[in-house]
This record gives sequence, structure tokens and C-alpha cells, in this order.
Amino acid sequence: MISTNIALKHLLKLSEVKNTEVVPLEECSNRVLANNLIASHNQPPFDCSAMDGYALNIDDKIAGYVLRIIGESAAGKNYAGMVKSGETVRIFTGAPMPLGTNCVVIQEDIIQKNKNIILKETVEKSHFVRTKGLDFLQGYTVRAPLLIKPSMVSLIAAMNFDKVEVYQKPKIAILATGSELVPPGKKVPPNKIVSSNTYGLAAMLESFGATPHIFPIAKDSIKDISQAIESAKKFDLTLTIGGASVGDYDLVIKSAEVHKIKLAFHGVAMKPGKPLFAGTINERLIIGLPGNPVSALVCCQIMVKPVIQKMLGLRVTFPSLKIFAQLGTALSANGKREHYLRATLRQESGLNIVDPIQNQDSSLLTQLRNSNSLIKRVPFAPEAAAGEIVEVLPFFTEFS
Repeated sequence: MISTNIALKHLLKLSEVKNTEVVPLEECSNRVLANNLIASHNQPPFDCSAMDGYALNIDDKIAGYVLRIIGESAAGKNYAGMVKSGETVRIFTGAPMPLGTNCVVIQEDIIQKNKNIILKETVEKSHFVRTKGLDFLQGYTVRAPLLIKPSMVSLIAAMNFDKVEVYQKPKIAILATGSELVPPGKKVPPNKIVSSNTYGLAAMLESFGATPHIFPIAKDSIKDISQAIESAKKFDLTLTIGGASVGDYDLVIKSAEVHKIKLAFHGVAMKPGKPLFAGTINERLIIGLPGNPVSALVCCQIMVKPVIQKMLGLRVTFPSLKIFAQLGTALSANGKREHYLRATLRQESGLNIVDPIQNQDSSLLTQLRNSNSLIKRVPFAPEAAAGEIVEVLPFFTEFS
């Protein structure tokens, strides 16, 4: 067996960054920016009002002053003349500030009499002016590579881009193997179980920025599994589920040998995930995940996510954002494999507190549902008492 770090190095070496494509602005959210975006103008492009009110010169902003209304400035329609001392222009939010004005008095701070306004004693001190370039200046740059979050789309639009160059989404084939499996929604015969891994993995892969494709379940035969592998040959990455161990019905590697797989490794010193394997078939990466649901999902987070990040041109984070937290419950000594324990992470009095899930059986999806993090335990880690600091990896959260 090899270590988690060495396995990941193999995987990243076998992964390639995808090509780029240009997509419309409305399709760029949650894609990875491939080239820098540089603003060609200031935003706002002129001084404008932040409120509805009256534009005037700050020297005239004195309680009790009477000012004559000489015109109006609205968004998209500015007042073209010069405003002199003793004069004011009715102005609306977003409208350009007229020449000769540098502040806005809001509606609530004036008394209007015919074509004049009188400033109240309680006139606001704020100027209510958005200066030219307040948001961003010409030359402002959004640097690639970068995951385009929904909150960024309006900024890109404001920078006057209607198309964006992004990295292509990796296409991932998901091949579940096992004669005991039936798809969800079907009648479950005796001695059969519902196939659940594929759907959880597909959801994870989509959240990573990939495009998953679920293939029909392959029975435990070299013929069926090798045919499934053949049908996935045009995908960027093939993920097999189950059949990667050393039992009589673990036939995935033997089936891959039909296609002359170049095996990079088989067996990783991690728990869960010991049977994990990886290699290439015709230069295409194939990763074999364990069959137990929790094992498959944890391995996807630890091993597959960095591969997707590289394919998308992103900085690889292994395995994800790290957090340090106090143990809420003591832990026993660890064995010879790196162990990722499902856990619940919470905040208490400003501190991160983490509690391991009591039953770490890798088939229990209900326990996984109650988890939001993984406690990382290095090989042969000693007992850890409640209150000790441990390394935690967010899992199934927006930060993971």
C-alpha cells in the first residue's frame, strides 16, 4: 500500500487541464474563469447621486438657505447646464451630478415652496454622491483561474463582458459494479440491495464543477465490466465503484486489464479507502473506488476532488480547506492507516468543537448524513483526550 499523499501525486500526474471554451454571460456561473477580465471603463462612469433629492454646491448646504430649482437630472437623462450658487437641480438615484454641484440633499431635509426649496435645520451631513470609479476603475482586473460565483456575475456584466472564456467541464463516467445491485425506484428482489453510491457521487462531482454521467449497473463478470469500461472510453475520467478488492467477485482490475490498463497503484493506506486503485487506459484516467457507500464518498472528497480541480485549471487543495478544532469526545489510538473519521463540527463560544460520529461503519449513510466534517488521524496517532486540537476537513459543506 502507498500513502494518501503519494497516491494523490500519482493521480495529479495522470490528470490534464481541460481546454477552454467561450460561454455566454448567463452560463458562466459556477464555471472556472480561464483568462483575466480587465475593465475598459470606470464604474460608475461619472459622479452620480446615491439618493433621490436635490443637487447643489456644498457651500450652499446651510440650514435655512433658500435655493431656486432650475431643472432636473434623472438616470439616463442629465441636466446639461451649469448650477450656480443659490440654485439647485432635482435629482434621482443614479442620475449624473450636474456641473457646479458636489452634494445631494435628500427629500426629507427640505421644504419645497413653489420653485424653491428651504434646507431644514436637521440637514444630513452626508454628501450622497457616488464618485466616478467608486466601484472600480478602468483596468480593474478579475484574475484567472477563478471559480465564478453567482455574486460575481453582476460584476462581470458591469465590466461590460457578455461572454467569458472558461475551462471545459470534465466529463466523468460513473460505473457501478455488482450483481447484487438494483437501481433506485425498482422492486428489490431477495438478496439484492439498492445502488446508492452512483447518485451521491454524481451530486458531489457536479458540485466540484464536473459533468457526471451514470452508466447502467455492470454485473460481476469480466465481460459486463469490460464492456462498460469500453463504453466510457471517450470520457475524461472513469470512476468505477466496487469490485476493487481481492475477493472472488472483485473483477474490475481484471476487466480493466482486458483494455491494457497501465496501473499506477492499487491499495492506499487510508481508512476508509484501502482498495482504491488508479491507472490509465489509452491515456484516459480510471479510478476504482471502494463499494461501501461512505468509503466511496470519502475517497471522492479526498482523492477525486483534487483531480477535478486540476482539470478545471484551479489551484489544487489537498484534500480541502483545513480547520483546527477541539475534540468534544476523546479518541482512541489510530492504526497504521491514515483515518478520516466522520464527525460533526460546531462552534461554541467562538471555538471550533468537533465530535466524531460514534459508529464509523462505512456502509451507514444515516451516519454520513449527520456528518459535516472529517477528522484526519495520521498513522499510529496516540490517544487524544477531549479538548485536544485535531485537524478537521469540511465535508458536504459549502466550504469543502
